[in-house]
Amino acid sequence: MTLPVRLLYQDHHYMNNRLDAEFHHEAHKLSNQLHDHLDSDNNQQIPILDFPKSNPGLKRRKRDWIIPPINIPENSRGPFPRFVAEIRSNKDKVKKIHYSITGPGADQPPVNLFTMNRVTGHLHVTQELDREKVDKYMLQVHSVAEGGDGKAEEPMDVIINIIDQNDNKPVFSLPAYNGEVPEVSQKGFQVIQVVATDADEPNTDNSAIQYRIVSQEPEEPGPSMFTINPNTGVIRVKEVGLDREKVPQYTLEVQAADMKGEGLTGFTKVIIKVTDLNDHAPVFTGPFYTATVEENKVDALVVKMVVTDGDEPHTAAWNAKFKIIDGNKENLFSMKTGTNKQEGIITTAKGLDFERTSKHTLVVSVVNEAPFAPSVSLVTSTATVVVTVEDVNEPLMFDPKEKHVSKSEGLDLNGTVVWYTASDPDTGCKQKVMYKILNDPAGWLDIDKDSGVITVRNQMDRESIFVKEDKYTALIGAYDDGRCES
Repeated sequence: MTLPVRLLYQDHHYMNNRLDAEFHHEAHKLSNQLHDHLDSDNNQQIPILDFPKSNPGLKRRKRDWIIPPINIPENSRGPFPRFVAEIRSNKDKVKKIHYSITGPGADQPPVNLFTMNRVTGHLHVTQELDREKVDKYMLQVHSVAEGGDGKAEEPMDVIINIIDQNDNKPVFSLPAYNGEVPEVSQKGFQVIQVVATDADEPNTDNSAIQYRIVSQEPEEPGPSMFTINPNTGVIRVKEVGLDREKVPQYTLEVQAADMKGEGLTGFTKVIIKVTDLNDHAPVFTGPFYTATVEENKVDALVVKMVVTDGDEPHTAAWNAKFKIIDGNKENLFSMKTGTNKQEGIITTAKGLDFERTSKHTLVVSVVNEAPFAPSVSLVTSTATVVVTVEDVNEPLMFDPKEKHVSKSEGLDLNGTVVWYTASDPDTGCKQKVMYKILNDPAGWLDIDKDSGVITVRNQMDRESIFVKEDKYTALIGAYDDGRCES
């Protein structure tokens, strides 16, 4: 049953501070009584708020009285219409008064949510209320004397507060959250924040949300790798041991509960990706490589060196970088990384010289594009490459390439013209050098195959057609016993 309230309206204008305080005290008690009894099943006598007659000043606005707000719980199931209060004018003792209400919820949308009996002044609510839609109604009560005498009282404001019930569960801003955390993160590292809201009245237990992690999948290396701040929803790393190579992703089920964690609940998923840090060093598949390269060749392939890496493929923590750290003082070799980022390729930057150095020993190191994780102790991998230079039968060399000799045309047959020899750059081969005439237009010359001494074979003639500008030209060749001619 509801508790009706009878408000007696007095026609006075002044009240001292003491009476004003007494009124507020009584008004507060009246409001509490009304709230306590709106859901009661017992009819009770209507409490009367009797305003003082001598010094009325009951929180008076310029021309009307303000009565205490009326509190009605939301979600009340009736029956409807349900009695709320009785409002009476003290002038009904001398004349018949008709009552009405105006304002949102009365004659304005939502129309007829509140009604008033025009004869008795009984105020009713006609249907269930929802604080989350409207939390307060401001009505004006009008009293008119029957018989055309006009209004009996100035309009009076009636405030109806809708009291919140815990009828809304917390709702997360997202059905699922996605976060990232670097592997090997330390305790306290902030991962992500989840946020839930509650449509119930703010700053009450009905909307006071607390968070907790319900479950973690997988539960490796422990069941509680993460923790959540119950008040802010901030998720942090709780335990060390995150390893992307073992567990690349976690799924958390997070709960938000109102009533400070004891009431209605809402849930969301938090998917946490463990991102890769460079906690695995690249390692050569073998510590020792051998290669053979022909001398004198530039940009010749020497060797391809393959590494492995436990970090996430095709990331900066996985991509390899190679460097020759020893044995390349003259920069005879160059090094680059293959397109697959896991292969080091050595080529010749200059032609190698077998006669100078027949073997080179290189030391190669490998690191990643990303620096090693500071929290992990890693060792840089190295490998040794032994390059054997393969000797090539190089052409013999005359020095100078052109020999100028001045001789008389009357030089005797078999007379010596010049001794013209070539050297063999293959100093390690001990090959025999031999000579021959490749071109002798007039047939004047002969050469000793073993010594390179050129002599007169036929009489020379300065006026010969083969003499140009007083010069006769012959082409001499040298070769070794490998038949590699110059």
